[in-house]
Amino acid sequence: SFVLPESMDVIAEKFTQALTENQTSAMTEIKAQRKDGKILSAELNARIIEVGERKAILATVTDITERKQAEEFREALLAEKNEHNKYLQETNLQLERAYDNLEWEKTEREKLNEELEDKNIELEQVIYVTSHDLRSPMVNIGGFGRELEMSTADLKKIVHDEQVPPQIRDKILSIVNIDIAESLDFIQSSVLKMDNLLNGLLQVSRAGRMTPDFEELDMNGLMYEARNSFEHVIRERVIKLNITDLPSCIGDQDQINQVFSNLLGNALKYLDPNRVGIINISGFKDEDQVVYCFEDNGIGIPEEHKERVFQMFHRIDLEVASGDGLGLTIIRKILNKHHGKIWLESEYGVGSKFFIALPDAANIKYMNKAYSAEK
Repeated sequence: SFVLPESMDVIAEKFTQALTENQTSAMTEIKAQRKDGKILSAELNARIIEVGERKAILATVTDITERKQAEEFREALLAEKNEHNKYLQETNLQLERAYDNLEWEKTEREKLNEELEDKNIELEQVIYVTSHDLRSPMVNIGGFGRELEMSTADLKKIVHDEQVPPQIRDKILSIVNIDIAESLDFIQSSVLKMDNLLNGLLQVSRAGRMTPDFEELDMNGLMYEARNSFEHVIRERVIKLNITDLPSCIGDQDQINQVFSNLLGNALKYLDPNRVGIINISGFKDEDQVVYCFEDNGIGIPEEHKERVFQMFHRIDLEVASGDGLGLTIIRKILNKHHGKIWLESEYGVGSKFFIALPDAANIKYMNKAYSAEK
């Protein structure tokens, strides 16, 4: 091996310093190259000795290549460790900030949920009070309309008296039979619509305020009862209604009966009159809940209506079927009380699928405890 030129300068400087300062030894690290070209790290230790009147240098060279490599590896590990520590510190700081943000968002969301719940309660109270307050004048309008109808009947008898001139009789009868009759029909039909609307609003209010009485429900029996209430329509329109074996679930029997009756009624109402109506009702277990599906080949729901069908008073097609636009709103309120949900899939002109998720019967104890805790 031979010492690399840059190390020769270091050796010369060290020995010159040692001799100048009368030191007895010197040590330095150098680089050397072997015959095979490999570079070595070496430690040069030298002692200055006197030989007669002359000074001599006694030097030993130790190969420290492995030690230097170990030191470099250690330094690299320390540098990497420092980088990791720095990264972990930055990551922890980011996580702390993210956690703080999540806590703030959670708090804000809880506040918003409380405010929304208060607004819902307030809205239900307004609906309830308004429905009752409007019912009295509506009853009066209907009652006075019937009074007016009876009075016109009496008036008809009077004008047929021979003492009434024919010209006057004809004019009065024209007013009674045409103008007043049309007005009375309009009044009575409007009263009927208002009565249906107020009944619907009261159902919306009750759905939000009712306390479910949870029990295991025999959905096959419940669906049988719901089907019987529409038996006349099903037979008259020759509708194919297929109901598979339905798994049981947890719920309030009266409220869930209302949900299933409303959905079956909607499916019947919006069938396509130009083809044989088919309705399939099925159910399956999905982890800790049961999912029921009402599938029909009706008119379907246009894309722009899918997000709004559960909104209060929203109607899809006034020409196809009558209604107040409250049925799905009531269903969703009832299901919210049951820790359930409703969603749909539909293709306009092909048909619709309405899905209902309710807790599985195995969770009845949990449901009663959970609802008691919420109250």
